Amino acid sequence: MIFVTLGTQKFQLDRLLKQLDDLCEEGRIREEIFAQTGHSSYRPKHYKYTDFLDRDAFERKMRESSLVITHSGVGSIITAINAGKPVIVYPRLHKYKEHVDDHQLEIAQAFSKKNFVLCCEETDDLATMIAEAKEHKFDKYISSTDKIIAVVKNVLEDTDMNHKKEIRIIIVTHKEYEMPTDPMYLPVCVGPQIAKLKEVYQPDNTGENISDKNSLYSELTALYWAWKNLDSDYIGLAHYRRYMAKGSCHSLREILSEEQALQCLAKKDVLAVRKRWYPETIKNHFINASSPEMHPMILKQMDLLDQTIQDLYPEYLPDFHKVINGHSAHMFNMFVMSKEDLELYCEWLFSVLFEAEKRIRQEKADSERMMGCFSEFLLDTWLKHNQKSVYGLRLYHTEMNLWKQIKRFLRRRFSRN
Repeated sequence: MIFVTLGTQKFQLDRLLKQLDDLCEEGRIREEIFAQTGHSSYRPKHYKYTDFLDRDAFERKMRESSLVITHSGVGSIITAINAGKPVIVYPRLHKYKEHVDDHQLEIAQAFSKKNFVLCCEETDDLATMIAEAKEHKFDKYISSTDKIIAVVKNVLEDTDMNHKKEIRIIIVTHKEYEMPTDPMYLPVCVGPQIAKLKEVYQPDNTGENISDKNSLYSELTALYWAWKNLDSDYIGLAHYRRYMAKGSCHSLREILSEEQALQCLAKKDVLAVRKRWYPETIKNHFINASSPEMHPMILKQMDLLDQTIQDLYPEYLPDFHKVINGHSAHMFNMFVMSKEDLELYCEWLFSVLFEAEKRIRQEKADSERMMGCFSEFLLDTWLKHNQKSVYGLRLYHTEMNLWKQIKRFLRRRFSRN
């Protein structure tokens, strides 16, 4: 039996599963296959599979197998080698959106060079490699842990040597405005002024984008553009009037610098503006931001968003309720996180929002900036559920002091009652 294992991280490897299916259909693979498919969406037709296995079932499948085909996760490779099985490593590739970069290919090639495994690259014939693996004389290693650690360390050193982590924070704007000079910041223009601003700032309607949804999604059209089109190690979002700062800040010269961001990211998973506290719940704060005649429609929107999360990601629902029924949250959709985390967050966020948008439109309950507002508490829902540590930073607003903020809140909260 050929045992295929794709790990538990939220990355697909549909390419491998389909390739195996095609080879079975062509009669080039006749041996039984069992696949642990993880978060892949492809459903095999010619062999058995399951999304995940508990430890006992995983170890049993490993023992029963005559050959293991694994993604290039170090843990999976080590387990298969320790079990004494012939191993083919099939690395995830960035260009197919199977991972955030090509480190899996580099690791697979390093293990292959040591003759511990065979590495199946794009141009290799998988059926031929399966036959070869069963006859191949792999090197037997001693003190596996030390040797594997040395292999991985060498790969990481070769990959990261002299490589400074790159951070790119997009600044969402709909008009020409004074911008930071730090190259870490990238102004991205959104909305109806793109035609006028595209020569000044990066427009969000290039590459893969949802620019035409800006009236509903607000700054999220820029976030979507960054997700699909930037390839920095860390990616973040700020606004043309709102920035993060590590200390006291009175000008754009004092906002968060790249050096400060890297220092903070060495300590925490995500950077965000410090949580803001409200006397009312986050849900009520969102509702009361609109005029009273809008409240029934906003309640309808919230109910449909709740139902969407329940249907698509029920495991997130308790965290969503904790956030909207709480009194504090990281607001403004401002954050910095690794490209890997951004892939996971945006995949989750936009799948929720696109489905919620469809349901809300069907009920004729849509309103401007609706999805951009939803995401302000969906960020904390995702952070809480995935147990991400957050480094809270100060908010610097170029046009508003504390007294103005207080007056704005009181006017919005009470003037319409």
